This record gives sequence, C-alpha cells and structure tokens, in this order.
Amino acid sequence: MDDLAYLSKIRNEVATLTILTICTFISFNERGFRVLTLMKIPPDLEEALSTLRKAKIDVENRLRDIARIGEDPKGGITRLAYSSEENKAFEYVKDVGISYGLVVKEDPLGNLYLELPGQTKESVIIGSHLDTVPRGGMFDGTVGVVCSLEIAKALSQVELKKKLVVAAFRAEESARFKISLIGSSIATGRLDPSMLEVKDSRGIKLREAIEACGFYPDRLKEAKLCLDKVRAYLEYHIEQGPVLEAYECPVGVVTAIAGPSRYELSFKGEWAHSGTTPMDMRKDALVTAAEIVLSVKDVCIRKGSVVGTVGDLRIPGGSINKVPGEAVLYLEVRSVEDEERREVLQEILKIAEERAMKNGVSLNIRKIEEKSAVKLSRQIVNVLEFACDSVGVGYLLMPSGASHDAVNFCKAGIPTGMLFCQSKGGISHSPEEFSQLDHIMAGAEVLLAGTYMLCSGNVFSGNQD
Repeated sequence: MDDLAYLSKIRNEVATLTILTICTFISFNERGFRVLTLMKIPPDLEEALSTLRKAKIDVENRLRDIARIGEDPKGGITRLAYSSEENKAFEYVKDVGISYGLVVKEDPLGNLYLELPGQTKESVIIGSHLDTVPRGGMFDGTVGVVCSLEIAKALSQVELKKKLVVAAFRAEESARFKISLIGSSIATGRLDPSMLEVKDSRGIKLREAIEACGFYPDRLKEAKLCLDKVRAYLEYHIEQGPVLEAYECPVGVVTAIAGPSRYELSFKGEWAHSGTTPMDMRKDALVTAAEIVLSVKDVCIRKGSVVGTVGDLRIPGGSINKVPGEAVLYLEVRSVEDEERREVLQEILKIAEERAMKNGVSLNIRKIEEKSAVKLSRQIVNVLEFACDSVGVGYLLMPSGASHDAVNFCKAGIPTGMLFCQSKGGISHSPEEFSQLDHIMAGAEVLLAGTYMLCSGNVFSGNQD
C-alpha cells in the first residue's frame, strides 16, 4: 500500500469511527479551543497510555539530566552543534535507548536512530534534536527526544505493524554555523556538500567539527535514510511562543511551518579617531547598520504577518575610542507565506543599499540560506486531531513561526506532522524557557496515540489490510 492510499485509509477511518463507533462528548472552553473526550479506546493503547503516565517522573528526571550537559556558568545551557556537549547528550540518549531494549543505529555523521521493530520494514519516525543556542533553555528539542523515548518504551508491548524509530538529529540550531536543520538535512539527502565548508565564528569548518566529534563528513551520501520505507514523520516540540498560553490550551497541532531567509550584511566605512573626527565628516559603518536594524522592525510591523530579526551584530576590531569602519549584521526574515517574506526581504535590502550610499559606506550582501515555508500533511493533521480527541486533550490548530526538522521530511515527500506543548510566557532560546510537566505529558499522550494509529495502520480498528 503506498503512502497516499495508506493515509487515505487512516483519514477515512478517522471520519467513520468518529461518527459511527465511538461515543463522544464535545465541549469548548471559554477561549474556544476544542476538547473532545472518547469513552472507549483499544486495551493495548490504554495500557500503553498507562505506562506513559507512570513515566512522568522519568521524563522530568531525564530532562534535568540532559540539562546538566552543557550547563553554562552564566546561566542556561550551551550545547552547540557538533560540540563535545552535544556528543555527551547523544551518548546519554543512546544509553537510555539501550536500557529500553531499542535497537541502536547511528549514521556516519552522527544522527542517532533507536528502533522498535514492527511486522514490516515500513517505519514511522518520531523525534527532534538535542543541541541548543548559547545560554539556551532545557526544553527546546529535548522534550521531543525524551518523550519519544518513553513512547517507544510504552509501545514495546504492543504488536506494531510498522517499525517505530526514535530519531535524535544533530545540529538543528543555526547558532553555530548560521545554517539550520543540518542533521535532518543529512538524513533526507538535502544537505549540499558545499555546506560542509561553512565556518563558525572561530573559523572552524562544519566538516572539521563533524570530524572532531568522531564522525565522517566524506560519507555524507551514506547517511541518507531509505525514505521509501518511511510512512510518516512526527515531531514534538515546545511552542516557543505565547499563543497556547494565551488560549489556556496545552497542545497545538501544527498546520504549517514558516520559511526563513538569512543574510549577512557587511558595511565598510572609514576607521577614525573618535575624538578628532567631526560627526558630519564620519563614515560610520555601525551607524548605518543600526539604521537597518530599526528599519527591519518598522518594515515587519507594517507588514504584520512577517517577522524579522537582527540577532547578531559585530564590529571587527572595534574599540571605545574608534569610529567603526566596519560592521557586520546577520538578518533573518520569516513567514509562513513565501511571497510575503520575499517582499519584506527585498524592501529591507533596498533600504540598506540606500542608507549605505547616503552615508558613504559600502555594502556587501551575502545570502546564507533560504528555506521555503511548508504546509504539513492534511492527513497527518487529521490523525493528530483525532489523537487529541482520543485522549481528551484540548488543542489549537496553528502555524509554527520557528523552523524545525519536520521541514526537511515534508520537503522530502514524507507525510509529516508536528505537535506543540505550551511554553510559559512564550519564552524560548533563553535560560527562562519553561514548560509545565503536565503540559509536556499531555502532548506526549497525544503523540503516543498518533504514533499508535500510524504504526498500527488503522485507527482503533482491527482491520490490518
């Protein structure tokens, strides 16, 4: 059975069973999100859910254990892509997987796969990443990996038709190499070999960092998964935004993921003495860069549906008593609508060129990466909605402004879905990042139910055709 037929079968069973075979109670809270409780679910799924609920403390402890790896003395966690800290986190997850009886596999560039065998060679992949931004939080990415491990353990007593694979991908964050989703790009065959030559802020190439971690960048092609056997990819993540909390909703079912454009803008003026150079005779590169930072805010606010950020601004050779002759800023623009993102980006770059010319400063624009937005599989969204209903968890349908490994699987043609749990205050990429354990477990139950449906090839039905 091909992917489309398989997912159509799932979708049809969702509709039929919801209408005809399962007694339901539907209600809406005062914020308007849907809560639907089913009176009956299969005994083996109920047993798996019970096992998962009992693992609540294990989830909390494992999150804390991994948070100690790369703990930053200044606060937060620094576990950068292809660092020794990321390596240690992967070793921790590998050890847990072995203790759970999962089959361990690792590709030549370090992605980790922990497998629960099924009756066929077809597979469903669930997972996320373990790296962080500098001084980041303990939940970003890690929640998805830890909960996926517990789901595999809970389903180990269930007869699954399809193999379940828990994946931990390397280097999801763009913090170190300015390109994101490296591990999942490797896994889906979407990483351009030239990207192995990009450098971090210390001049270390991605290739060199991979080798330093004990892996083999020259075996890039070997690291691609056999995607024709992958029937679905599911990712669980914290929201990293304020929407779910504002609606007092624990879980989000993601419908689309924004695409980012990332650019380096280098301004060159003239270095000068800060005390002897009159203000109207300066060619200050930093002043021009600062004007662009403000323009990013103004343009994006005017457009409304596009977000823009300058998260890194450098003055190479700068000093308190020098007029900056050079400034480099790193611009990121995101939207779930590609055309709107491109329009905003072009307007910002045009303003940058005009301001540079006006101020007597040269400008060099370099594209770092550009990824298109994706719409996630409608069939998988249906399955996840039904999973929420099945376990009685309220949810919102929502887009993701942040990029995730799910993007690469979606672009590779794999039916892809994603779940969010609530983030307190919408804060992420910060030591203050926090998600309540109850919200994490609510999303984990949904992920378990959805994974059960996809790995079984049916929705609460005995039909195994």
